[in-house]
Amino acid sequence: MTATYKDDESFFATVFPPFIHYGFCVKNWFATSGISKFRFIRDEECERQFWNLEQINGMYPGIKTITIVVNPWSRMKYAYDSLCYMKQHNDNTYFDSDLLSGIPLDKFKNFIAALPDMVPVDPFWFSLATPLNRWIEYNDNGVMRQVDYILREGHIAEDFKPIQDFFCSGYTLDAPSTTLDYRKFYTKSTASQVEKIFQEEIVRFDHSF
Repeated sequence: MTATYKDDESFFATVFPPFIHYGFCVKNWFATSGISKFRFIRDEECERQFWNLEQINGMYPGIKTITIVVNPWSRMKYAYDSLCYMKQHNDNTYFDSDLLSGIPLDKFKNFIAALPDMVPVDPFWFSLATPLNRWIEYNDNGVMRQVDYILREGHIAEDFKPIQDFFCSGYTLDAPSTTLDYRKFYTKSTASQVEKIFQEEIVRFDHSF
């Protein structure tokens, strides 16, 4: 028999790197879907510093975790657009002006070219070139741990169904029906650069351009 919220005390949290542009739909579902909102942990420090699974498990042992897997070419285009907006509007919600000033945002090709040289900047443990794997899995004394629920771009509502079933909820996840149109912004060279940088997660999740 599958466990549900009626006979299980599980709490849930998300594990997202920056610029997962579908993440709000999951958080919104938990905030508005009956009993589930009492089982969803929104830790501002974890979210603002984009903690990975190992950090989350260290803070909340036994918690169930959710992530969304986004094609890295799509994610980098969304990252560039978001950073340009933040810089233009002096939006320091997540990244301060000093960090933004060190990222080339004059042209998309320059942003992609700079990715391999980006390094972690305090208080973040990662750079924009860090692959998704480093967020959602880790070696725990010889045992590989990974996020409990992996939602795939393009299949988010389908992959979210086991969570709905856990909460015995008929409340539908308002997942985007279309994906970001990113291909036209890449050249053969920039697409190849992203493939090289994120080879680890491309192989892990069988992504293709």
